Amino acid sequence: MYANVELHSPRGKPAIICYREDTSDLSVLAGTWRLWDVLADEYNLASLPDLFGIAVDIGAHVGSVALALLADHPALHVIAVDPLAENLAVIAASAEISGWTDRLTLVCAAIAKGRSATVNYGYDGSDYLRDNRYIGGISASTDATQTVVVPTTTLSKLVKGPIDFLKTDCEGCEWDLLADRAIKRTQRIVGEGHDGGWLDKVHALLDATHDVTVLDDRGGPGTFAALLR
Repeated sequence: MYANVELHSPRGKPAIICYREDTSDLSVLAGTWRLWDVLADEYNLASLPDLFGIAVDIGAHVGSVALALLADHPALHVIAVDPLAENLAVIAASAEISGWTDRLTLVCAAIAKGRSATVNYGYDGSDYLRDNRYIGGISASTDATQTVVVPTTTLSKLVKGPIDFLKTDCEGCEWDLLADRAIKRTQRIVGEGHDGGWLDKVHALLDATHDVTVLDDRGGPGTFAALLR
């Protein structure tokens, strides 16, 4: 059903990871894992201290971050959240191969207001959109061929206690996520901010509790890290 590839985690741990051919899955994985002797490590995961407790991956896609955390932090439990069941199935297949299933919770949901959210995917119209068809809500394009209605959730509902690590890449849902009261008990955050003025929004939401560092500023989207003071 899926293709398999041996990749190396940010800390150099080998693992067999699943992906779908004729999609952007492998290039997404290459943003975090070492592929062809190149480690992009877009979220600086290799520099993390040993993590224990709970990590949350919002917008998990095929698990590029969730699986890397499982590989490198054997005492960590990871909650991977994505609105597309197809993506979660790929993560589950990788976790089963490596024996990580007992440390992984998969949640099919979206971070949004209300009880449910409609997510567009299955894009067509260009090679780029077709390759990225499993990234829900990737653009404002009207070329979506599929939609799915999923329940919504919040960080506070997902985790009641301390959160050791949070990653967000959810195509705009980060603003509701970072405004959640559970952010105050989240030790480390990495994520992508969308739209113009994204960095100002991150500072407005996090400066009261966290020290914010810019990882990559392209005007929007850009990436950041934050550490609880």
